[in-house]
Amino acid sequence: MLRSMVNEKELAKKIHEKFDLVTNIPKWKERIILKPRAVVFEEPKAEIPAPDVKTIMLNSLIDPENELKGLRKRIEAQELVGKIEEDLNRLKYIEEELRTIMSN
Repeated sequence: MLRSMVNEKELAKKIHEKFDLVTNIPKWKERIILKPRAVVFEEPKAEIPAPDVKTIMLNSLIDPENELKGLRKRIEAQELVGKIEEDLNRLKYIEEELRTIMSN
């Protein structure tokens, strides 16, 4: 790599000396935009690091945990009156879904 850079710089120097042309050796992923009577050098964009999957998953658990805490308090305070069977079925469904996630 270093040898290649030296060769490129030597070539650029020789082109400048012989033809009196301005030369540029682009960096990795650098874009060179040619326009009439102008040359624009655009630096490569900073690469965005990949998201941390573990952090995303842990953050996505916060809301359901808080909802379950609130539900537990309502059950303990016996504020849930009415469709107890439907609520029980929904809780069992959530439990099954969590077991499915854990088994994968």
